[in-house]
Amino acid sequence: MTRAIRFHEVGGPEVLRIDEIPTPEPKTGEVRIRVRAQGLNRADSMYRAGRYVIEPQFPATFGYEAAGTIDAVGPRVKGFAAGDRVSVIRAFMFDEYAMFADQAIAPARAVVKLPDGVSWESAATTWMPFTTAWRALIDIENLARVTSSCWEQRRPCRDADCQACRCHSHRNHPQGGKGR
Repeated sequence: MTRAIRFHEVGGPEVLRIDEIPTPEPKTGEVRIRVRAQGLNRADSMYRAGRYVIEPQFPATFGYEAAGTIDAVGPRVKGFAAGDRVSVIRAFMFDEYAMFADQAIAPARAVVKLPDGVSWESAATTWMPFTTAWRALIDIENLARVTSSCWEQRRPCRDADCQACRCHSHRNHPQGGKGR
């Protein structure tokens, strides 16, 4: 058995419960992660409140962001093994996978290995800010047509928005953007 944060009705944080559930086993293309840290973001809160792009099916599980250690690997998973330190990229919907548990199943396509020295907390909370910045700046605003102020000021790119811009296609970036 493992513990999972679930809710059985929509509402505020008071609807959350810690439930004992059977330990999930990874299927083809999946890994099981012993979760060490989780990120909480706006999408999680909206889903719990019943205001997300999909409706929760009760009891509902959720959570896009997590980091931990792989403890089981499903068939046809390549490049991962038990003991690997990983974080999860948001590449699924809440009704497919949920990270708010002691042990969570994730699709291997949404898992990346962690470099040494990256804390569990940083790893669990990195991806959502970057995907949010990418969506807003690149997909919606088509930033390929404009320059960011950090480039004009020649300051280091440390924020998610600057990194997303740098990663996109700007070859004029003073820190050497390589394009994608």
